Amino acid sequence: MKRPSRIRRTLRSFSKDKDLAGKDVEIAELQRRMRKAQENLEAEKQKSDSLEINLAAEKVKAETAEEARKVSQAALNVTQDNFSEVQATVEPLITDLGWLQHYGAAHIENSILYADELDWAVVALTMSS
Repeated sequence: MKRPSRIRRTLRSFSKDKDLAGKDVEIAELQRRMRKAQENLEAEKQKSDSLEINLAAEKVKAETAEEARKVSQAALNVTQDNFSEVQATVEPLITDLGWLQHYGAAHIENSILYADELDWAVVALTMSS
């Protein structure tokens, strides 16, 4: 009778070895999955870090663009003010030019020659001599 108990022990031992081997395979598979998950997690972290760096760079570019827009707007305002000043100066000159083109130098000459002030100056000179 000792034999069947020895066989049972041997069978139990084989069964336990088989169970342990199965557990080892299962543990190896779980470890493989865990390594793969860790690799994926690391890749996602690197991607996230890269996106954060890109976001920071885009923010800097946006701030720089906003500053450039403000400078451009200020320059445009100065240019518009200067244009208004020049326009205010040029309009009377254009009016004067039109008058000169219409009446010409002869009219100016006649205005000077026939001015009352000139007559009075001639009278004053004549009387004083």
